[in-house]
Amino acid sequence: MRWLDFMIKQKLICFRLILGYWYGNSNSCLFWIIYDYTLQAQNLFLMAWTSVERNLLAFKSSLFRNRMRRIIYHYIPIIVVSLIPFVFYMGAVLSLPTCDGFLSGVCNGACYENIYWLTIFDFSFNVILPITMIILFNCILIFKVFIQKKRLHLVTSTNKTRRLTLQLLILSILYSFAWLPQIISSLIQNACPDCVTDDVIDVTYYITYIVPFGLPFIIAFILPEVRQFVFSRCPVWIKRRTARVLPFEVATLNTLSRN
Repeated sequence: MRWLDFMIKQKLICFRLILGYWYGNSNSCLFWIIYDYTLQAQNLFLMAWTSVERNLLAFKSSLFRNRMRRIIYHYIPIIVVSLIPFVFYMGAVLSLPTCDGFLSGVCNGACYENIYWLTIFDFSFNVILPITMIILFNCILIFKVFIQKKRLHLVTSTNKTRRLTLQLLILSILYSFAWLPQIISSLIQNACPDCVTDDVIDVTYYITYIVPFGLPFIIAFILPEVRQFVFSRCPVWIKRRTARVLPFEVATLNTLSRN
């Protein structure tokens, strides 16, 4: 899902770089809004469920022992959290008339954002809820791992425990850095409209693109099997080469001999 998000965003950027313009009308803007909002929410919900599933795998592994339980507790939740954003944004965007802002040369926000209660529900359910779940369940798992280690009187941490803790910390920091500025600024703007300008909201919104663009590289870095695969496929680029440096005296003698 992260690679798909990364590749599609690169394609859409290439369209404008190749053509030199973006063909903007109401249909293309509606497509872009549904596509962009859906992928953002799917990314958050899938990572949120992954954080929950890590806790289940660590402390309730019996839930995944047979095929039927794996279907119920693994595949069905993934399908559900992937369909919820798509169904919501299809209904919210297409059920309202087209906004006039689509003809201004750029695609503005969705028309349903003019409805206050629907905007609050969208932001709370599709952004705040999954971000809270990601940070909360990753912190819970890290806390449980350290408590279990202390309870079993383990003096040294295993490589698996250290690797798991590092992965959870990196993912939590990434999502916190990318999404907390927008969440905080949006909440402040709702409470005090004059305290935060729209330019700040726009900047914090574009900061969230760090996740789809940066997550594939972070996953390749923190997962040893992926890192090993990359290193094995690119031995020429990875291996360090030592260049031969000739002594200064030799170079000087060769220069004199030519004269």
